[in-house]
Order: sequence, then structure tokens, then C-alpha cells
Amino acid sequence: MAVDHEKLMTGKSSDGLQAYLDNYKKYTTEAVEAAVAEMQKRGRVFTEEELMKLRTNLKSQEVVREEQDIALSGTKLDENIVDDQNAPEYYSERAIYIFSALFSVLFGAALLAINLRNTRQEKGIWEVAAFGILYTSVHKMVFTTMDDTAEFTANAALDPSTPRFLRIAGDQVSPKEIREIMRDISGKRYRMLKTGGPGLLSLVIRITKTIAPGKTELYPAWQGMQYMRNMIDKRADLSSTDNSRYQGVKWTTVKDLISKLPAEEI
Repeated sequence: MAVDHEKLMTGKSSDGLQAYLDNYKKYTTEAVEAAVAEMQKRGRVFTEEELMKLRTNLKSQEVVREEQDIALSGTKLDENIVDDQNAPEYYSERAIYIFSALFSVLFGAALLAINLRNTRQEKGIWEVAAFGILYTSVHKMVFTTMDDTAEFTANAALDPSTPRFLRIAGDQVSPKEIREIMRDISGKRYRMLKTGGPGLLSLVIRITKTIAPGKTELYPAWQGMQYMRNMIDKRADLSSTDNSRYQGVKWTTVKDLISKLPAEEI
């Protein structure tokens, strides 16, 4: 069913309409143009230069999206077709991407290693395999407690020189490091269990959000899953933080948090 953008925009606030212009890359051309039309109806006057700049940006974004669609749809696969009956068979880039997204980078690395084996690139096989294993176990995730976040936010709210963006992280550790922390604290041995990749988790999130949206809950189940997904797919990677901006804030590490748990819960 087609979206009635004109009707949709009539229910938007002025700030809501402006968001379509400020974040035009997130929306379709039709939606942005409908937002402009609604703003004009409400008395907003755009100069010809502003409209021309917006049209140029929208056109550029359409080109980018078309290129992305082509890259993901596989419509260029015919370029890789050969007539040589003895040519080796390879897993396509798309297949490797899908397996990496749905299951884990390790699975994608395995398919790529098979491609290299078919071309007898023995050195490359071990390099790819090592990367898949290291990425899966060494990739760091960000953990910050609510108390630490609240304390930092309170300081930022009272700070007259607070910038637009601040980046914080109580701790950044990999699954492998968490396993070692658990072992050091409890004296028990733990192993990592691979249950899938970010693609599969995204599917579970959509299903959970549909059947149990938790609209009245402060932290519905799907939100926790989404937070974990965003850490796994590297959206939360922080090359630098503003942790030291306020000297009074003492950051809680994963080890600190686990150490406070009763022994029977570890």
C-alpha cells in the first residue's frame, strides 16, 4: 500500500517537518518533497537557491541508493559468468555477506577461505581463517552502567561549555576478555557459544518487537537485544571517549560489576 506523504505531513509539527530536510538522507525523495510542500503551505518561504540545493542533494542521494541496490541485488552477477568449463566455482560476494550477517563473520571467512582454496592460495586461507576467529572473539563491545551515565549527564547538564556530542564508555571488552574475567573471579572455566550473527539477531528483534512491543515498559525485551546488536555490528565502536572530562566520575568496569555479584550467580 502506497504511503500518502501529503496526508502524513499534515500531522507533523514544524520541527518534525524540518527534520525531513535536515536528515534528507534517511527519507525518500517523495517524503522530503511533501515536507517542503507542507512547510510552504504553512507560510515557510524558500529561496530558489535553497530549493535548488535540496533538489541536488536529493538527486545525489537517489544515485547513491541505486548503486547500493545494484550492489546488493546481484544484478551485476552476469559480469562474472565465464565460458570456461574448467573454471573454479566461487561463493559470491553476496553469499559471503549474507552468511557473515546472519551467522557470524567466522562463517563468512570460511566461505572466503574455500574460494581461496579453489585458487590454491594456501597462504591466504590461513590469513582469512585467522581474521574470522580473531574478529569474532576479539571485537570489543561497550558497557556503561546507568549510574555512571546519570552522573556524567548531570555534570554535563551543569557545564556551560558542554559540546553538542560527548562519547563515554564505562568499559570496552571483547567476549573473550569477558570469559577470562569470569574465570578469574569465579575460578570456573567458561567457553563462548556462537548463536548467530547480527543479521539473525535483527530478525529476532523484529519478531519480538511485533509480538511483544512492550509499549508500556521502560525497557522492553527487544530494546536490550537491539542494544546488543548495535554493539556487535560495530555501531558503538569508540576510538576515543570523553570519560576524563569530569574528574569526579569513577567508571565501573565489567570486572567491577561482576565482582559485586553473589558467588552463586557467577
